[in-house]
Amino acid sequence: MEGTIVLITLPYWGSLNWWRVVVRANMILIDPWVKFKKQSAMNRTWIPTANGPLLLSVPVKQEGRSGTPLASLQIDERHNWRHRHWKTIYHVYRNAPFHELYIGFIRALYSKPWHCLFHVNYRIFVWCIDQVFSSEEAKNKKPKIEFVSFYRKFKTGSLIDACDMVTEPYRRPRIIKRTGKHYMQLFPPRGDHSLFWEGVSILDLLMMHGPDAWYWLVETD
Repeated sequence: MEGTIVLITLPYWGSLNWWRVVVRANMILIDPWVKFKKQSAMNRTWIPTANGPLLLSVPVKQEGRSGTPLASLQIDERHNWRHRHWKTIYHVYRNAPFHELYIGFIRALYSKPWHCLFHVNYRIFVWCIDQVFSSEEAKNKKPKIEFVSFYRKFKTGSLIDACDMVTEPYRRPRIIKRTGKHYMQLFPPRGDHSLFWEGVSILDLLMMHGPDAWYWLVETD
């Protein structure tokens, strides 16, 4: 898929599977008008913990939620979600190798109110892109990022539409056998490092591999 154009809508952090597609593109087109779907990655992410995968979900307002474009979807700030997500991420990854490198951004992210889901997702996406492509080898492979017009049509065979990867139900991560291409997770399934949580948040890879995250994403299928 290297050298392709990928059409996306933005998830909340995004799974490893989704990021594998994104990092191999040479151009990313962001569509903010994709309609919100319940139980999707638009407002949910899974992180592995000592007690198994934990779901972090951003609450959205009920009014017009069904079928509302992501760009128009409002976050329900009456819930204490920012405090809970921040505390969870801090405590889960406090012993991760790259905790100190990234915790400043995460603290700042959750210290301010967010009114629109698209805005928080976009802030996370841009930051993750910068981190994933921060190594010397990856820097010159960083994709160009543009917003796509609501009316634009595509007539190119190189386009990959990855929006469904975000809007489809974001299921609990599954357990697979860990191979040499899988990184060491802080909390593997059942405490067994021969096993691996497939489909968890990009946050897990960054906390464990830091600037080398790009290598793992492009080397696994």
